Amino acid sequence: MIREINDLKRRKKQAVDEKRETTFNKERDAQKQIEAMDKEIEKHNEEIRKYRILLAEQQKSPEVNKRPNSSTIIWLKVWD
Repeated sequence: MIREINDLKRRKKQAVDEKRETTFNKERDAQKQIEAMDKEIEKHNEEIRKYRILLAEQQKSPEVNKRPNSSTIIWLKVWD
């Protein structure tokens, strides 16, 4: 009877340990996914910053604010 009790305790401990390990592995995998998503978001944010800087530089350029010549407008109309 004592052997059976000890065997049951051992099996219970093994089951609890397996459950903890499974939970730990799931949490670790979820954390890795979150970190990967954070890296991807940061990458996209960096691209957005880069394009905002480029846009601001282009808008400061005097050529951007210059009106097109009338010949340019006619040329565009011919090819549309």
